[in-house]
Amino acid sequence: MNTPDRIRTCDLRFRKPTPENPKSLSNQDVTKTGKTDLAENLALILAEHPELEQIVLAWPRLPENIKAGIKVLVQYL
Repeated sequence: MNTPDRIRTCDLRFRKPTPENPKSLSNQDVTKTGKTDLAENLALILAEHPELEQIVLAWPRLPENIKAGIKVLVQYL
């Protein structure tokens, strides 16, 4: 079967998995938003390292030169 307008396959399961399929993308973590992932990861990090909470909370108020200094310090770890 020659289908020059299609790239490799015309199997619709690859383009739109069925909801009952356990491997459907809707059942995978890849559908989370970046904000959700960041919030979850930040909560885990702060649970392990509670001393970082002060830095996270103060960050928006820090002068740019202090932020730049902190970035330089951690860049070379």
